Amino acid sequence: MAARKPTSSLFANLKFTNKDTVFGTAPGAKSINPVDVFVSALSKQIALVQYLIKPEGTEPSGRAWFKQDLQGVHTVFRYGTMPFALLPNQKDDDAVTVSSYEELLDLYNNIETVASETAFKSKIEAAAVKMSSERKAKAEKNSSDTAYQERKAAAKARKQEKEAKKAPEASE
Repeated sequence: MAARKPTSSLFANLKFTNKDTVFGTAPGAKSINPVDVFVSALSKQIALVQYLIKPEGTEPSGRAWFKQDLQGVHTVFRYGTMPFALLPNQKDDDAVTVSSYEELLDLYNNIETVASETAFKSKIEAAAVKMSSERKAKAEKNSSDTAYQERKAAAKARKQEKEAKKAPEASE
């Protein structure tokens, strides 16, 4: 077994950057384009469908937005984890149904092509705003909920205890 480097040398070449600047939460930081976020997630769905049609290489990871049953292949569109209506005449609680993975692939490719058009862009941006405001409201609610804070603290303590038990094993 090779000798392990001292901890100080393992981290000697690291550079630190303000996380708010990098992740876009600082004033004046570059904001993340919701359409780009959506198209990136859609590209992962396209890869999943392509793999199901022709399984070659490594199966793409990620949660599928679609499900197949005897009636066809059903899909929803998501911004983050939140499903939203994207297509004309689609309601928030509607799934889109197509007959095959090939048709689903066509649908996803078509949406990827038109995602930056005004009608689609406005729906994607609205979904991003809604998700962000729902997360913020939930965080505010949880910060004032003493039962939630107690559960969170207990979970953190259990995690630290578990890590402390592993630490002596790692140094042996």
